[in-house]
Amino acid sequence: MTRRFALEVPADSDYLTMARLFVGAAAEELGCGGDTADDLRLAVSEAAGALIDGGGPITVALSAEDAGAAVAVRGPGRPVGDAGVGNLVLGLELAGALLGGVTIDESESGTVIGFSAPADAE
Repeated sequence: MTRRFALEVPADSDYLTMARLFVGAAAEELGCGGDTADDLRLAVSEAAGALIDGGGPITVALSAEDAGAAVAVRGPGRPVGDAGVGNLVLGLELAGALLGGVTIDESESGTVIGFSAPADAE
């Protein structure tokens, strides 16, 4: 059985703190603590912030994978915020560099920004 945690928040920057706290706790449960959990908090904050202007709810989901956790941040619309595409790309590139990559999948129904994080060494 795959362990999965999900949180849906309104598209409002006031809820980014809640998303960061959720990600930190879920990451710890999936074996990704310490610096990895901090990197995930940053990555999810950047991804959720990029999707806020879409107008609908944002879903943050973490699930167990063989060697850590997979993270998906979903929201309506395209990932372009008030800060502009350049700042958006920089924030997501930084998050991706910390975690080994980022994926952005856009469709008619919205955007999914994904990351993977390694589990802590035992």
